[in-house]
Amino acid sequence: MTEKEETVVKKKLTVKDLEARVAELRAKLTKSIPESEAEALKQRIRELEANMTKYKEKMEVTKTRNRELEGALLDLESKLKDIIGEAGKVSPEYGGYEIIVLNPSNFPWCNVLTLLLDNSLEVWVTKKGEHTVILCKPSSV
Repeated sequence: MTEKEETVVKKKLTVKDLEARVAELRAKLTKSIPESEAEALKQRIRELEANMTKYKEKMEVTKTRNRELEGALLDLESKLKDIIGEAGKVSPEYGGYEIIVLNPSNFPWCNVLTLLLDNSLEVWVTKKGEHTVILCKPSSV
């Protein structure tokens, strides 16, 4: 036998050995996890993947909604400042706003209260020292 033929025979033996080893491992795997159990596990994995997909979709909707709400709150503050102008002072407070009325006769009461209530904020009017103060925060539902 030539050297080349010997190499081919060795390779064939090696391939045969590998095929035998694969068959042996396949048999062990079949014994360790019955096919029905493996199929049940695969089904459970598919269910979990489907749940994960639904969860990701819900998370995207929630993230989008949160961004919209954050934008609306920032927009609300700028709207309040535009409406009130020099007649009062707006500052973030308690997750909502504290509006100090500096000039009650010039203050746009109706516009401010309507804007706050239309944005589903709870509103309180009180006195703080010599100034009337409007406190508002998101509804506690």
